[in-house]
Amino acid sequence: MLLTDASRLIIRPAVHAELAQLPVVEQAAALRFTPADLPASIRSQATPLAMLQTAHRQDLLWVACVDSLLAGFLFAEVTDDGLHIGEMSVLPDQGKQGLGTALLNAAISAAASQQHAAITLTTFQHVPWNAPFYLKRGVHITPTDLCSRAMRARLARETQLGLYHRVAMCKLVSITVDTSQT
Repeated sequence: MLLTDASRLIIRPAVHAELAQLPVVEQAAALRFTPADLPASIRSQATPLAMLQTAHRQDLLWVACVDSLLAGFLFAEVTDDGLHIGEMSVLPDQGKQGLGTALLNAAISAAASQQHAAITLTTFQHVPWNAPFYLKRGVHITPTDLCSRAMRARLARETQLGLYHRVAMCKLVSITVDTSQT
């Protein structure tokens, strides 16, 4: 179900004062996962504040607000593979309303405008709001043997943390060229 009134949803760059709220959103979203998928040892962890601060400084952190309340976020980082989505979380009671799609579209637009050839991410292959969500939006699973060394290392680190059934995903981005300056 999508929000019936699109004006209720706003996707925008995060402001510094919101950084402290993001772990609350991430931890609430983590409760949807089974203990087999997200072990107790990491269930209560959230993206380190330093990573969020870096993404904020680089304009790679977006929030989804519904009726002016923070309901989700996405942070990305620049890698050799393109713009990598480090985390996307939406409050469970706001799920299936288009927030994730809107956040993903913000990241895709940023990748295009910043001349990144692709967006990448790692996610659970079998969880409905993970790989199946991205597949429906044109993000494709990258076979491990075709992943960059850095992406394979990222997947290996996730396995060491107890995260299984993870896949790398990629979407090629149409790069926007500004011809007004020529």
